[in-house]
Amino acid sequence: ASWGQMLPAFFGPGLAVANHAESGETIKSFVTSLRLAKILAGLRRDDWLLIQFAHNDQKVHRPAVYADPEFAFPAWLRVLCGEAQARGARPLLLTPVERRNFDPAGRIVESHGAYPNAIRKLAQAEGIPLVDLHRASIGLYERLGPELSPRAFNDGGKDRSHHNAYGAWLLAAAVAEGLRSACPEVAAFL
Repeated sequence: ASWGQMLPAFFGPGLAVANHAESGETIKSFVTSLRLAKILAGLRRDDWLLIQFAHNDQKVHRPAVYADPEFAFPAWLRVLCGEAQARGARPLLLTPVERRNFDPAGRIVESHGAYPNAIRKLAQAEGIPLVDLHRASIGLYERLGPELSPRAFNDGGKDRSHHNAYGAWLLAAAVAEGLRSACPEVAAFL
Protein backbone atom coordinates (compact mmCIF):
# COMPACT_ATOMS: atom_id res chain seq x y z
CA ALA A 1 0.00 0.00 0.00
CA SER A 2 1.10 3.58 -0.43
CA TRP A 3 0.33 6.88 1.23
CA GLY A 4 -1.14 8.08 -2.07
CA GLN A 5 -3.84 5.42 -1.84
CA MET A 6 -4.82 6.59 1.65
CA LEU A 7 -4.51 10.35 1.14
CA PRO A 8 -8.05 10.92 -0.25
CA ALA A 9 -9.54 9.86 3.09
CA PHE A 10 -7.99 12.93 4.72
CA PHE A 11 -9.86 15.41 2.51
CA GLY A 12 -13.42 16.62 2.57
CA PRO A 13 -15.54 17.67 -0.40
CA GLY A 14 -14.18 20.00 -3.03
CA LEU A 15 -10.85 18.32 -3.69
CA ALA A 16 -10.07 15.18 -5.70
CA VAL A 17 -6.86 13.15 -5.49
CA ALA A 18 -5.58 11.26 -8.52
CA ASN A 19 -2.78 8.87 -7.57
CA HIS A 20 -0.49 8.18 -10.53
CA ALA A 21 2.32 6.58 -8.54
CA GLU A 22 3.68 3.24 -9.67
CA SER A 23 5.86 0.98 -7.59
CA GLY A 24 9.45 0.77 -8.77
CA GLU A 25 9.37 3.90 -10.93
CA THR A 26 12.26 6.31 -11.06
CA ILE A 27 12.05 9.91 -12.13
CA LYS A 28 13.57 9.04 -15.52
CA SER A 29 11.36 6.01 -16.13
CA PHE A 30 8.29 8.01 -15.09
CA VAL A 31 9.00 10.48 -17.88
CA THR A 32 10.25 8.05 -20.54
CA SER A 33 7.36 5.61 -20.03
CA LEU A 34 5.00 8.56 -20.68
CA ARG A 35 3.40 8.44 -17.23
CA LEU A 36 4.15 12.15 -16.87
CA ALA A 37 2.56 12.82 -20.27
CA LYS A 38 -0.63 11.15 -19.06
CA ILE A 39 -0.74 13.41 -16.00
CA LEU A 40 0.02 16.53 -18.02
CA ALA A 41 -2.79 15.75 -20.47
CA GLY A 42 -5.32 16.14 -17.65
CA LEU A 43 -3.57 18.76 -15.52
CA ARG A 44 -5.48 22.03 -15.23
CA ARG A 45 -4.75 25.53 -14.02
CA ASP A 46 -4.57 25.67 -10.20
CA ASP A 47 -4.22 21.89 -9.85
CA TRP A 48 -1.48 20.70 -7.52
CA LEU A 49 1.09 18.13 -8.64
CA LEU A 50 2.66 16.30 -5.69
CA ILE A 51 6.06 14.96 -6.74
CA GLN A 52 8.02 12.35 -4.80
CA PHE A 53 10.98 10.42 -6.14
CA ALA A 54 14.44 9.24 -4.94
CA HIS A 55 13.62 5.82 -3.49
CA ASN A 56 14.67 4.04 -6.69
CA ASP A 57 16.71 6.77 -8.40
CA GLN A 58 19.83 5.98 -6.37
CA LYS A 59 20.45 2.57 -7.96
CA VAL A 60 23.84 3.15 -9.58
CA HIS A 61 23.87 -0.41 -10.93
CA ARG A 62 20.94 0.54 -13.23
CA PRO A 63 22.41 3.28 -15.43
CA ALA A 64 19.24 3.58 -17.54
CA VAL A 65 17.33 4.88 -14.53
CA TYR A 66 20.01 6.17 -12.15
CA ALA A 67 20.00 9.94 -11.60
CA ASP A 68 22.83 11.35 -9.50
CA PRO A 69 21.60 13.56 -6.64
CA GLU A 70 23.83 16.51 -7.42
CA PHE A 71 23.03 17.22 -11.07
CA ALA A 72 20.74 14.82 -12.94
CA PHE A 73 18.12 14.24 -10.25
CA PRO A 74 17.48 17.95 -9.54
CA ALA A 75 17.41 18.62 -13.30
CA TRP A 76 14.70 15.97 -13.78
CA LEU A 77 12.74 17.40 -10.83
CA ARG A 78 12.93 20.84 -12.46
CA VAL A 79 11.43 19.32 -15.62
CA LEU A 80 8.43 17.96 -13.72
CA CYS A 81 7.93 21.20 -11.80
CA GLY A 82 8.35 23.29 -14.94
CA GLU A 83 5.85 21.23 -16.92
CA ALA A 84 3.27 21.69 -14.17
CA GLN A 85 3.95 25.42 -13.92
CA ALA A 86 3.74 25.84 -17.72
CA ARG A 87 0.15 24.62 -17.47
CA GLY A 88 -0.74 26.92 -14.61
CA ALA A 89 -0.58 24.06 -12.09
CA ARG A 90 1.47 24.17 -8.92
CA PRO A 91 4.12 21.61 -7.99
CA LEU A 92 4.71 20.42 -4.46
CA LEU A 93 7.80 18.36 -3.64
CA LEU A 94 8.01 15.55 -1.11
CA THR A 95 11.17 13.95 0.18
CA PRO A 96 11.27 10.14 0.05
CA VAL A 97 9.98 7.84 2.75
CA GLU A 98 12.90 6.32 4.63
CA ARG A 99 13.48 2.58 4.89
CA ARG A 100 13.10 0.89 8.27
CA ASN A 101 16.65 0.05 9.31
CA PHE A 102 17.52 0.58 12.96
CA ASP A 103 20.97 0.84 14.51
CA PRO A 104 21.65 -0.86 17.88
CA ALA A 105 20.59 2.31 19.72
CA GLY A 106 17.12 2.24 18.14
CA ARG A 107 17.76 5.08 15.68
CA ILE A 108 16.98 4.87 11.97
CA VAL A 109 19.98 4.47 9.67
CA GLU A 110 19.34 6.76 6.71
CA SER A 111 19.57 5.11 3.31
CA HIS A 112 18.80 7.85 0.78
CA GLY A 113 22.13 9.63 0.86
CA ALA A 114 22.10 13.11 -0.67
CA TYR A 115 18.64 12.81 -2.29
CA PRO A 116 16.47 14.25 0.51
CA ASN A 117 18.75 17.29 0.79
CA ALA A 118 18.76 17.71 -3.00
CA ILE A 119 14.96 17.93 -2.90
CA ARG A 120 14.97 20.33 0.05
CA LYS A 121 17.56 22.53 -1.69
CA LEU A 122 15.58 22.61 -4.94
CA ALA A 123 12.33 23.43 -3.15
CA GLN A 124 13.98 26.33 -1.34
CA ALA A 125 15.77 27.64 -4.43
CA GLU A 126 12.66 27.50 -6.61
CA GLY A 127 10.12 28.56 -3.97
CA ILE A 128 8.24 25.28 -4.28
CA PRO A 129 6.32 24.00 -1.25
CA LEU A 130 7.86 20.95 0.44
CA VAL A 131 6.55 18.17 2.64
CA ASP A 132 9.50 16.50 4.35
CA LEU A 133 8.26 12.93 4.47
CA HIS A 134 11.82 11.70 4.93
CA ARG A 135 12.09 13.33 8.35
CA ALA A 136 8.47 12.50 9.20
CA SER A 137 8.93 8.80 8.40
CA ILE A 138 12.12 8.62 10.47
CA GLY A 139 10.30 10.20 13.40
CA LEU A 140 7.38 7.81 12.98
CA TYR A 141 9.56 4.68 12.90
CA GLU A 142 11.63 5.83 15.87
CA ARG A 143 8.50 6.60 17.92
CA LEU A 144 7.18 3.11 17.17
CA GLY A 145 10.63 1.62 17.78
CA PRO A 146 12.17 -1.60 16.47
CA GLU A 147 9.51 -3.75 18.15
CA LEU A 148 6.32 -2.06 16.91
CA SER A 149 7.40 -0.50 13.60
CA PRO A 150 7.37 -3.83 11.70
CA ARG A 151 3.57 -3.78 12.07
CA ALA A 152 3.48 -0.97 9.48
CA PHE A 153 5.31 -2.99 6.81
CA ASN A 154 4.54 -5.79 4.39
CA ASP A 155 5.25 -9.42 5.00
CA GLY A 156 4.85 -9.16 8.75
CA GLY A 157 7.65 -6.60 8.89
CA LYS A 158 10.22 -8.65 6.97
CA ASP A 159 9.95 -6.05 4.20
CA ARG A 160 11.72 -2.89 5.37
CA SER A 161 10.70 -0.67 2.43
CA HIS A 162 7.09 -1.36 1.50
CA HIS A 163 4.17 -0.57 3.78
CA ASN A 164 0.96 -2.38 4.51
CA ALA A 165 -2.36 -0.51 4.77
CA TYR A 166 -1.64 0.55 8.35
CA GLY A 167 1.78 1.98 7.44
CA ALA A 168 0.37 3.71 4.37
CA TRP A 169 -2.32 5.29 6.55
CA LEU A 170 0.29 6.59 9.01
CA LEU A 171 2.34 8.08 6.18
CA ALA A 172 -0.75 9.65 4.56
CA ALA A 173 -1.48 11.26 7.91
CA ALA A 174 2.08 12.63 7.92
CA VAL A 175 1.58 14.01 4.39
CA ALA A 176 -1.71 15.62 5.43
CA GLU A 177 -0.01 17.20 8.43
CA GLY A 178 2.87 18.39 6.24
CA LEU A 179 0.36 20.00 3.87
CA ARG A 180 -1.03 22.09 6.74
CA SER A 181 2.10 24.21 6.88
CA ALA A 182 3.51 23.76 3.36
CA CYS A 183 0.34 24.44 1.41
CA PRO A 184 -2.50 26.29 3.16
CA GLU A 185 -4.61 26.34 -0.03
CA VAL A 186 -4.73 22.54 -0.06
CA ALA A 187 -4.83 22.24 3.72
CA ALA A 188 -8.11 24.16 3.72
CA PHE A 189 -9.72 21.00 2.28
CA LEU A 190 -8.36 18.64 4.98
